[in-house]
Amino acid sequence: MVKIDGNGLDAQLMREYYEAFNDQNAYAVSHVGWGMNPAARWDSLVMFDKDQINGTELRALAGSFLLSTGANEFANRFTRGHFDLPMRHCNIWLDDQQIIEEGRLLPPLAY
Repeated sequence: MVKIDGNGLDAQLMREYYEAFNDQNAYAVSHVGWGMNPAARWDSLVMFDKDQINGTELRALAGSFLLSTGANEFANRFTRGHFDLPMRHCNIWLDDQQIIEEGRLLPPLAY
């Protein structure tokens, strides 16, 4: 069973986006990652028109975390549904070692 909780606009948009594909694979985790670029700006989306950018800065922002859903050709999972969710101020552990604390890269990733 898939369920997206919440009463706000973001939850409503996400529910309707995923439901439109009518494909359970759209909800699956595709890939994850974290940003390492200290020059990337999280506010870049509001500074440019959508046709001028592709959102890379949000995925590259040092200390950000990216959760992507949907298609993953390496897992032989194909669907038209795919969504990148870049997040800030997260705490992330990799193999029992914290690598991001409140959106800040920690050693050995920090430089």
